[in-house]
Amino acid sequence: MTPKRYWLRGGLLGLFFPVVAILIATIISGLLKPFYNTHLSSYEIFSFFYSFPLLALYEITGIDLFSGGEVLIPSIMGFGIVALCYFLVGIIIGWIYREIKRRKNLSL
Repeated sequence: MTPKRYWLRGGLLGLFFPVVAILIATIISGLLKPFYNTHLSSYEIFSFFYSFPLLALYEITGIDLFSGGEVLIPSIMGFGIVALCYFLVGIIIGWIYREIKRRKNLSL
C-alpha cells in the first residue's frame, strides 16, 4: 500500500483556496449589491487575499516587497511569496490531518 501524501494534497488545496474564495466573494458581493448599497470590487477582494501574507511577512521580517525599484519585479516576487505562504499553510494542515488520521488508525 502506497503512503498517501496528505501534505501535498493540503499544499495544493492551500494554493487553490484563495482563487476559489475570491471567485465566491466576487459572486456573493455582486448578488448582494441590490440589497446593500456597497459593492466590493474584484480588485478589493483580490487585494485582501494577496496582501495578508505580505503584511504578515513584513511584520515578522521587516522585508517590504513594494518599496523602490522596478514595479514588475516586486509584483512577481509578491505573487511567488503569497503562493508559497498559502502552499506552506496547506502543507501544515495536510500534515496535521495525516497525523490525526494515523493516530486514529493506530488506536483501533
